[in-house]
Amino acid sequence: MLDHRMSLIFDFNNVNEFQSYTNIDSQKLEDNILRINKICDNLKIPHLSIEDGKFQIPKELTKQWDKFYIQESKINISKEERKIYILLLIFSKIDALSLYDFQYSLNVSKNTVVNDLALLRKELALREIYLTFSRERGYNLEGEELEIRALIFEVIQSLGITNQGKVILTRIFYQYDKRYFATLDILLQNILKNYSIKIVTERYQSSIFFIAAVILRAREYTLTTSFKQDEEIVNTDFMKAALELTDNFLELKDRNKESKYIAIILLTLNESNIQIDSFNFLYDYTLEIIDEVERIGVLKVSNHTDFSRSLYNHLVPAYFRIKYSLMIHNLMVDEIKEDYREMYIVVSLALEQFRGLLGKGIPDDEIAYFTILFAGSIESEKVSFSNLKAITVCSSGISSSTIMLSELKKLFPNIKFIKSIGYDDIEKEIEVQDIDLVFSSIPIRTSKRTYIINPIMSDYEKRKLKNKVEDEILETFTEEPSVEDVIDSVLQYVEIKKNVSVTELRNKVRKDLSKKYDRKVDKRPMLLDLLTPKTITFINEVSGWEEAIAASATPLLETNKINQSYIDAMILKVKENGPFINIGKNIALPHARPEDGVNEIGMSLLRLGKPVYLLDDPKHPVSVFICLAAVDNNLHLRALAELTTVLSEEQNLMDLVEANNIDEIIEVLKREEV
Repeated sequence: MLDHRMSLIFDFNNVNEFQSYTNIDSQKLEDNILRINKICDNLKIPHLSIEDGKFQIPKELTKQWDKFYIQESKINISKEERKIYILLLIFSKIDALSLYDFQYSLNVSKNTVVNDLALLRKELALREIYLTFSRERGYNLEGEELEIRALIFEVIQSLGITNQGKVILTRIFYQYDKRYFATLDILLQNILKNYSIKIVTERYQSSIFFIAAVILRAREYTLTTSFKQDEEIVNTDFMKAALELTDNFLELKDRNKESKYIAIILLTLNESNIQIDSFNFLYDYTLEIIDEVERIGVLKVSNHTDFSRSLYNHLVPAYFRIKYSLMIHNLMVDEIKEDYREMYIVVSLALEQFRGLLGKGIPDDEIAYFTILFAGSIESEKVSFSNLKAITVCSSGISSSTIMLSELKKLFPNIKFIKSIGYDDIEKEIEVQDIDLVFSSIPIRTSKRTYIINPIMSDYEKRKLKNKVEDEILETFTEEPSVEDVIDSVLQYVEIKKNVSVTELRNKVRKDLSKKYDRKVDKRPMLLDLLTPKTITFINEVSGWEEAIAASATPLLETNKINQSYIDAMILKVKENGPFINIGKNIALPHARPEDGVNEIGMSLLRLGKPVYLLDDPKHPVSVFICLAAVDNNLHLRALAELTTVLSEEQNLMDLVEANNIDEIIEVLKREEV
């Protein structure tokens, strides 16, 4: 595929100046010249060459350059891609477009274009976007401008991840000006560098396509939104960068608004630290979300200060992505919902106040990103150390790199993981770091021993990686003996079949272990494993909320699953932190930390005939107390996820509060098993 930056050769005579401006290295330049000259042969025109450090550009090449990108990237555009192509042409307002323009550009018949436009018109109407036509202005998109741009962002995100999509997008900008896209791309990269703005590498390409289309459209159409609620963006480097960019496009209808919009786009791509004072209100929500996850999930995040900064750096872009419908598809969303099912439920509930701030729902893709951040932060009781040091490389953003690092720490507790870096930091970080290993989600060049992995690995992938690293590196450090060690020990006492070699036996054992690991069964207790007839009690009336908590915990105390100190700690936490255990209408979940006196995981439920008020506050009446005793940050999550799923339905809440016997309570708890 011909590099779009080659369009700028006509602006440079000196090769070194061209390379310095475009950042195209000598090898890539040579490859692109070969591609160009191959097309020159097809068109029967003289070759492009370099003599004495200067480009020798034939006049015929200059005249016919527009054909080159299309010639070099011959593709078959599908019916769906034709509609997208037409949609993007209309959105970009390159000209007053007619049927003939679409026919010529796509090389299809008039009937084909008419049919494509009819289908496109119907699909757009479903989103209240209207395809109109007039002789003076040609085809246009009418409707709420923010919604129109949201659709185009969505389309470009899906199209820009494939080579075919990139060809289609670049063709569109070639029709405006062969230099436009390459110039904009280089200009923006230099501006981002000047302001030290780091963005997610994998999302840059599709985003620059979108910005290019928006700038063209903004010559005639602008946003109706005022941005008044988000004026904080004005004082950021993102706004400064956007203003510097739009300063090169003076024909914009409303430069100030478009600068704010582009600043928001850049912010949604951000991978750098964001100053807390830039968006104070979002830092408050960050702390609230952490508190809610800890409260609902009965969990504790590790390194609270560091994690709150990390979550804030994710929350700010997420806020603007959701609010301005600049949504990105999380390719791992289904895998995250499956592998981190309980955490996903807890996080989704904890985001309720954030939903209120946004005034709209939070897509599953975004909840999944929050989930993997929290999954990577949960405090681990396991601490190990060895002389082996490693670094991780991930180009998918902060969220994915966090979970990748967390999974690796669990998989290799004997390795000290120094840090996680992005693609842009590879050259300056890896070779200078005192490290032994690199775990990367992308192929990289380094002298260090490197393992290429997925940001989120399946159980089978984890097992394969663990075996590979153990075989190559950790023979003297692993806590578990290797397959070879086990078989060598056993062979001293047994004989193997004559037709089976030791190597075959080792491979068979390794394969069986991998299968077993892949079929791993979740052995954590379910809700009804913990809440049984023996742990559910009914009391008509107690003297107050403290007695209610103590009474709810009695079945656990009597079976030595908790000590009296745990009951005291639960009561003290309510006095110190307020009625945080009130998790739903008339429902409370009293709990404390494992170190406060938990001997074994357990849950117990108390149903009161007459409600009590937490902290004697009439705003917090409670009839059902569910006491939870957790031994760590994980073992109770399966049961708790089932409970929160049950309690998320208002009818279940009512039925639980009104239950008259143990059977009725158990019937309610069975309704939404996870």
